[in-house]
Amino acid sequence: MRFDGIQYRCRTWLVAVSFCLLSCLLPQPASSQTAKAEEYEVKAAFLLNFAKFVRWPETNNEIRICVLGDDPFGAVLDRMAGGMIIEGRPILLERMQQPHGARRCHIVFLSPSLRDKTQVALDSLRGGSILTVGETSDFTRVGGIIRMVLAGSRVQFQINVDAAERAKLNISAKLLSLSQIVHDADKKDGGG
Repeated sequence: MRFDGIQYRCRTWLVAVSFCLLSCLLPQPASSQTAKAEEYEVKAAFLLNFAKFVRWPETNNEIRICVLGDDPFGAVLDRMAGGMIIEGRPILLERMQQPHGARRCHIVFLSPSLRDKTQVALDSLRGGSILTVGETSDFTRVGGIIRMVLAGSRVQFQINVDAAERAKLNISAKLLSLSQIVHDADKKDGGG
């Protein structure tokens, strides 16, 4: 009889531990997923609208926006870009995993999935008039041009004006006035 009581307590304890472990393995609450989806919806809108505030040295018939690495935007970017025309130039979207194809793009969003390969990807795009956009904490310090920063529920920007100048891009004063300006020299003192 005493043995049955110990077994019952052990089973109860195991069931409780199993529920605790299972709750750790379940997906995040819907509100967290919704917040992430909303964050990338806002970032998608900014990514598309950057084309309105940047001038490239050469103009083509279209503005090609590329997502390099895993796409965090999903269908929302396609939905927003569908039929979008900026100054008579249609927006074309491409997704790719390797940077060599991104040299034909006007804007390249470097996915956070490339975190360890950001520098290599930026080096492969160097020399082209390509607006690079990213989110990683060191993005503008390693040569990226625009870093989207989530501050609370708002998306803010850092712009490395030296990297933009090297890419021969003219970024409008309006966009610059809304951004935190970063220079290459900030790399030395850890700024940015």
